[in-house]
Amino acid sequence: MLKSVKSVKLLITFLLLCILGLFAEAAADPTQWRLPEGVKTRLGTGWLTYADLSPDATQIAIASSVGLWIYDMETGAALKLIRTPKPDSLRSVRYSPDGKSIVGGSFDAVWLWRVDTGELQTTFEGHQEGVYALAYSPDGALLASAGWDETVRLWNAETGETIAVFTGHTADINGLSFSPDGKILASASEDDTIRLWDVEVQKMITMLWGHPDDVKAVQFSPDGKTIATGSSDTTVRLWDAETGELKTTLVGHLAPIVDLRFSPDGRTIASGSFDSTVRLWDVETGAFKRIFIGHRGPMQIFFSKDGKKIRTAALDYMVREWDAETGEQRKAFKITGSQDLVRSVDFSPDGKTVFTGNLHRNWGIPLSAQVLLWDATTGQKQGTFIGEIGTRAQLSVSPKGGMLVTTGPDADSSALLWNTETGEVVKTLIGHQGSVQHVRFSPDGKMIATVGAYDKTVKVWDSETGGILATLEGHQGNVQNVRFSPDGKMIATSSEDKLVRLWDTDTGEIVKVFTGHKWAVYDVSFNPAGTHLVSASWDDTLRIWHTHTGQLLQTLEGHTDDVLSVDFSPDGRTVASGGLDRSVRLWDAETGALHVTLRGHSRWVESVRFSPDGTTLASAGGDGTALLWDVQQVLPGAVPPLVTSTSHLTADLNGDGIVNVQDLVIVASSFGNTDNPAADITGDGQVNIQDLVRVAAMLK
Repeated sequence: MLKSVKSVKLLITFLLLCILGLFAEAAADPTQWRLPEGVKTRLGTGWLTYADLSPDATQIAIASSVGLWIYDMETGAALKLIRTPKPDSLRSVRYSPDGKSIVGGSFDAVWLWRVDTGELQTTFEGHQEGVYALAYSPDGALLASAGWDETVRLWNAETGETIAVFTGHTADINGLSFSPDGKILASASEDDTIRLWDVEVQKMITMLWGHPDDVKAVQFSPDGKTIATGSSDTTVRLWDAETGELKTTLVGHLAPIVDLRFSPDGRTIASGSFDSTVRLWDVETGAFKRIFIGHRGPMQIFFSKDGKKIRTAALDYMVREWDAETGEQRKAFKITGSQDLVRSVDFSPDGKTVFTGNLHRNWGIPLSAQVLLWDATTGQKQGTFIGEIGTRAQLSVSPKGGMLVTTGPDADSSALLWNTETGEVVKTLIGHQGSVQHVRFSPDGKMIATVGAYDKTVKVWDSETGGILATLEGHQGNVQNVRFSPDGKMIATSSEDKLVRLWDTDTGEIVKVFTGHKWAVYDVSFNPAGTHLVSASWDDTLRIWHTHTGQLLQTLEGHTDDVLSVDFSPDGRTVASGGLDRSVRLWDAETGALHVTLRGHSRWVESVRFSPDGTTLASAGGDGTALLWDVQQVLPGAVPPLVTSTSHLTADLNGDGIVNVQDLVIVASSFGNTDNPAADITGDGQVNIQDLVRVAAMLK
């Protein structure tokens, strides 16, 4: 008996260690840190905005849509994620001179955290709009901030008390720099000027004119005698800090300058530009010295204390280290899982893999779009499909597996068919006039529907041959989205003309037109029985329609901005929606009641999709992440996985509003069919006696 008890204890101990090990493994993955409540997994680290190097050069802080990431400069490993009090708010970040604190500028405030604990210590309030520039005085006692409200604010860095507010600029302020003695503060603005402020007297000393365009960056030299400025006019200008006279103009960049940095000895100035290069210049002579090429997009620059190394961080999500003398790249690491926008999301048929359509941008300018593959359980990135999928970045996975269709490059007006095993394009579908807006597989995987962004048509293709089966024309506005009915016999389309149209797949004829939305309709989704259709609109509402009668059954109100995506759950009982108000909402499909509002994204939600078994809801959007929500957790009482609902919506096959003998007839007449999902109530793949029994049990 004693031996048995010991064995049980050992077993329990072993299981506990295994569980702890799993938690430790999960905690080690940075993308899973600080998940919003109800989220099982986060895909990606978010949209990155700004960076700063710690004074000892061992860490780099990177502001993102998820929070403030701290990375190890030597290994590239994520060390910490600091969450912000408000979502999607960091527009600037700066370490204190002693490296113990870090500040971040948001849309209307500045926050200060302890670096070691991530604890929020101080909130600096006063700005009315985004804070895009921060600077510490050399002794760390003062903090300066500026941004879109055209003011420069001076703070006590320890208490958060406002010391002074400098006004005079007439446009956004992009850069700040203290003189080495801390007595003068320089500000650079989009009003094409640089202003110098006396910190002690708290008034403007002088204004520097000369740039014919926005001034993006400003920096004092280590000896305080020179001020460097960078502008949208693509030049760097060096000024005498005492007289305000222009000393020299450095010409060579091909795009606006976004960052400047003097070497520690003050002999060299480094400039970073939208042209994706860093250039080194001789401060004394103005001569060009060297160029660093490797990044895509603008970057920030940091010299090592001895001036021998240069570190750069760019919006291509790369951090690089260079030899300042030779220009040779010494090391580099990528911020894994980062992306600007996730525009679409879908599951593999077995629910184990998530596919996302991702758009990478350069300060708002699209650079590239790709398909990424993720493990639905761990959130780990599994792969990338090599190929351009256009700025729409839309995708749809074949319900039968093995194939994926995406939008194609904007220039060739195509859709691309991919083999999901090899990641190769197997067919290119060309036929629209202009780029493709959306793509969708039919439930049996035999057809593909594509939406033209500007030609107001939908084309139906044979997925095997790539031939066009039909062209659906009739909308008076651009078509926004398309969805097949569960049996594939109907196609629903949504449009900017405020209408939803229902088409016969075989004939291409319009079956019904649903009117009622007050603005463009962006997305549509059928319930599993095909009897109901939900539409999502820019009028902030969703509407549920009866597909057979065209009757409006419910209007779902709750979103406070455009609704961009909608999806019925596999059991037909729940509707999920996402939109510009940054929320994901779950609704009762029968009553229209709002079940729950999920807040985890820091920017708009562009795509929502249930997993095939209904246990997971994926949402993706403008913050550069996809979130996988645990449906059972966020919606208590949800239908258990793999159990088909016998709700009114599912069993009412003829859509007359009641489960009756006509529904029994539909099931009985479909016995043996394997291609009628509406009549397959139990979901076992075939219409049989079990389906008849299930409907009979619900007769009214």
